[in-house]
Amino acid sequence: MATKLALARNTRTVFSPLSHIAAISSAMGLRHFSSTVSKNLFINVNFININYLPEKNVPKLSANKGRYQINILLLSARTVVYMNPVGSVGFGEEFAAGVSGHWGERDYLDIMEAVDYAVENYDFIDAGRLGVMGGSYGGFMTNWVVGHTDRFKAAIALNSMANLYSGTGTSDIDYMDHSVTRGKNPWEDVDYFMSKSPISYVEDVVTPLLLIHSSEDYRCPMDNAEQMFTALKKLKKTVEFVIFPGSHGFGRIRKPKHKVQRLQHILRWFDKYLK
Repeated sequence: MATKLALARNTRTVFSPLSHIAAISSAMGLRHFSSTVSKNLFINVNFININYLPEKNVPKLSANKGRYQINILLLSARTVVYMNPVGSVGFGEEFAAGVSGHWGERDYLDIMEAVDYAVENYDFIDAGRLGVMGGSYGGFMTNWVVGHTDRFKAAIALNSMANLYSGTGTSDIDYMDHSVTRGKNPWEDVDYFMSKSPISYVEDVVTPLLLIHSSEDYRCPMDNAEQMFTALKKLKKTVEFVIFPGSHGFGRIRKPKHKVQRLQHILRWFDKYLK
């Protein structure tokens, strides 16, 4: 028998840009929408009815298998929204390559218009209690977002990039990654590299930011998070920096206790600032 969901209104909501949404399903299903710059956009709103406990008292999760971070956030009475900004896979080469050399442009606009769409179309989302979180490129985008809007009350950047100039010389792929560099060396176009670096916009950050990084991350070197942290501390902004052993990617944190601790830090940050 179908269960009628009575959603709690004014829920805390976490937004996360993902690149593989075409392969993800949800209990609510994907909703298609078009931003002012992109057509092939889908938004996935995951929620849990905290007042309904099915058999065995196990809440039904609408997140897909393996996304334990989403599951944990859902179980802590949050709505989780994710979408596919330009640059994501699943909609052809042109769409996937649309962000090449243009980080922080169309992708940022897609994400922010997804926020607008979610707030306007799901009345249980509290527009005053929004958080944002992402890792790797999503971590870059989280750092970028907080430097360009004060809309979010809390942000978490995991294994992120903040300085594309220095990252070009320390990342294990950036000398070859033309999606960022446009085939140029940083000394050939300093203004471009720094204009695409979130650290250039730290003076505009007002959102409390938690930086979580792996000490042996060679893809997004830890010095990027250190630079972001140091700059925000010098400016007396609200920021924390948590370091775990391990390499790039959250599944590569070696010890189970560290995976648990990382999730605890995520929940702690959102609990504190999305009251």
